[in-house]
Order: sequence, then structure tokens, then C-alpha cells
Amino acid sequence: MMKLPNDFISRYQAIFKDEFEAFIKGFDLPRSYGLRINPFKCPDISTNPYLSSILRKNPLVEDGYYYDEIVKPGLHPYHFAGVYYIQDPSAMMVVENADIKPGEVVFDMCGAPGGKSTHILSKLQDKGLLITNDILPKRAKVLSENIERWGRSNSIVISTDPTQLKDEFYGYFDKVIVDAPCSGEGMFRKDPEIIENWSVKKIKACSLVQRSLLDAAYNLVKENGIIIYSTCTFAPEEDEEVLAYFLEKYPDLELLPTIKGEGIQDGLGEYKACSRFYFHRFNGEGHFIAKIRKTSPTPTYRKSKSKSLKPIIKEQQALLNEFIDCCLTDFSLNYPIYEFNNHLYTLETDEQVPNLDGINILRYGLHLGEVKKDRFEPSHALALRLSKDQVKHYVDFPHDSKEIRQYLKGETITYPGNNHFTLITVDGYSLGWAKHVDSLLKNYYPKGLRIVL
Repeated sequence: MMKLPNDFISRYQAIFKDEFEAFIKGFDLPRSYGLRINPFKCPDISTNPYLSSILRKNPLVEDGYYYDEIVKPGLHPYHFAGVYYIQDPSAMMVVENADIKPGEVVFDMCGAPGGKSTHILSKLQDKGLLITNDILPKRAKVLSENIERWGRSNSIVISTDPTQLKDEFYGYFDKVIVDAPCSGEGMFRKDPEIIENWSVKKIKACSLVQRSLLDAAYNLVKENGIIIYSTCTFAPEEDEEVLAYFLEKYPDLELLPTIKGEGIQDGLGEYKACSRFYFHRFNGEGHFIAKIRKTSPTPTYRKSKSKSLKPIIKEQQALLNEFIDCCLTDFSLNYPIYEFNNHLYTLETDEQVPNLDGINILRYGLHLGEVKKDRFEPSHALALRLSKDQVKHYVDFPHDSKEIRQYLKGETITYPGNNHFTLITVDGYSLGWAKHVDSLLKNYYPKGLRIVL
């Protein structure tokens, strides 16, 4: 039986009353495990015998599935190819409630590690723009890596204090997702260390941060735009009470109903439109979701261009074109290409991006690669963006082959071929670059990502 703090038990005895016993027993129930398929890479799992054999459909999430704990999909090569994102089934409902449409502009305020952001990119369908952020640079780095795996070109990853975003961002977003830092009560089963750090004092501290984040979201969303507020805690002080503060402070906000599938409970008190997720009711971890619409206009400000964005120069373009002609097919770059310290990026969106000067940018669209002296070296991100049909040279290995294990470890692979960049694929899914040198595949899998399977 899970050992819970006495203060925690007494609090929820008072809150849940008749349902308290079932609520507490839920902490000892087996966990449910979920993932979302990347629709750009695997639009139909029935074509993949392995995925079809391990996954069960989540009826509430378009690309969502359940799997058994024994499967361990985080150690499968498909994970590194971005074929899916491992995510708690309750957490998937955050973006499902946002009702994101292709072409919208979305801000994921607390984006790390990337579950919501990759979900948003799936919903945008390569149209519109996602700006995703985490205030902590280390977490933002993980966020950027997961965005890279998803293989899309219409997102920007930043690391900044969202409450300090300048007025150029005011009224810019159709949707703002605030999956706020919280006391984490809904994650007790997943990470027992959270229990040790839990306290009533932490709940109160988190509620202050959550209020400031919602204040920021109010300014960023446009008229009739949507704010999704979510936490992974059961504490009313962080859920309904923070929402009450927000609705009272801004009378032009309207609370909207959230999706109510099997096992999803109403919010407490007058906030029945919200959703609560309990272990004993829903196949997922603990969560809270509220959906809010802003009904009045937000003053908008002129969008100036970032001075830090430098257009590609002629010599760099020539080297990039040389690589494209040599190695790619059915691939075109229809948007401006920018250079950051000899690294080339393109952001595939028709949206005018606010000035990002002074903000830590980790990823600006698709990282194409780096110009090195007299050559262009393609990036890992470009490999994950491309399909095998878009390259002139690729080598495909089965997911359970020794070659895939060698590749992910960073080892050289013996394989006949000519001298050129070659896309390594696993069961047809892009995994990374290698370079043929005589009869060897020289490994270009990033050193920081290498792993022993």
C-alpha cells in the first residue's frame, strides 16, 4: 500500500467524503500506459504488424493508444525515429480539449518535455504555427529534442519567462495552453519521489505561480481565443480556486465545457464544466482541465522583425543546393532560410512572427544543417523530417536487426555503397544519417542521443 502523508489523507477525507475510500485505494491500482502515434510518419497502424500487436485504441484521442507495461516502447527504435510519443492518457486530453484547427497560432507556455507540443503539431497538420516554451533551459533542451523527433517545420522552441513576453505577443495567439507547474499529486503513482516533496506549503506556492501564468495567458490570447488551463494535481487550491481567481479578475472570460468521456469527472462545486481525472475512475494519472474563452479584443502591436534573423548568403545557398541535388528528391524549400552561426534553419509558416530578439531560441523551425568550410552537412532534424521517398540513397533495416542496434550505439556498419550521405531507416521510418565511405556506413547519429538497446 502506498504511504501517503497524513496531511494529504486528512485533506481529501474532508473533500471527497463518501468517495474518499475509493479515491485512496486508487493509488494502489495498476497504472495505465499510453502513447500517441505520429500521424505524419504512421497514418495507419494496421500497416505495421508490430504496432498493431501491442496497441489498443484510446477512444477519446484521435492518435492515442494504450499499451501494456511490459512492452517498454521507450526502448524501441521507433521511439528514436519519432513514430510515437509516450504520454499518459489523461495528459492527452489537454490538447484534445483545445480543439486546435490547421492554420491556427498556438502557444504552449510550459511545454517541456513535449507531449502537448507534439500533439499540437499533429493537430496543426503542417499549417499555422506553434511557439513552445519552457522557462528552464535544461527542460527546454529536452522539449527541443522531442520536437525534432516529431519531424515538423512550423514550430519555434524558446526558453523564457512567459510572464515577461513583450507586448508584440499580445493578442497574437488563437490558443494558449497553460499546463502549469503544480504540486503533482496526480503523479504520485508514477514518481514516488513527488510524495516526499509534497506539502500544503507547496500547494500554496504553486497556486501563486499558476495565477501569474494565467495573467500572462490573458494578454497573449486574441479575441474569442481559447486558454486551456491544466494541472496534474487534485488540490482545489491549484485547480478550481485558481480558476475562480482568473474568472473573477477578468469578467470577459467565459468558462466552456470540457470533453466528458467514460470515467472523466466534473470539476468541484460550480465548476462542473471542468474535468477531473482520478485513478479509480479513469485509465490514466491524475489531472485537472479547464477550458476558457476570452470574449473581448486584446490590443495588438506592430510586429517588427528580429534583428538576430540573418538571411542565408549566396555561398551558403550554393552549398545547400549542392547537397539537395546530390542527395534529395521531391524536396523543396518554399520559405526563407536563416543562418545562425553557420547553422541553417527554415520556418514553414505564413504567419508573421513577433520580434524574438533577447529571447533564448533553441529551435527556429526546421534545422537544415551546418555549413562547414566548403560543404554542407545535413542535420539530424532534417533526417527525421524526410521520408525515404525524398532521398536518393537510403538503407532500411528491420527494427530487431543488429544493424539498428549498432547504429543507435554510434557504431560503423559494414554495407556496400558509394560515397554519399545515406538515410538510415528502420522498417521504413527515418532514423538518421550515415555517410557511405567505400563499403562502410560512417555513423552520423548524434553523440548525445546514442544508446545501447
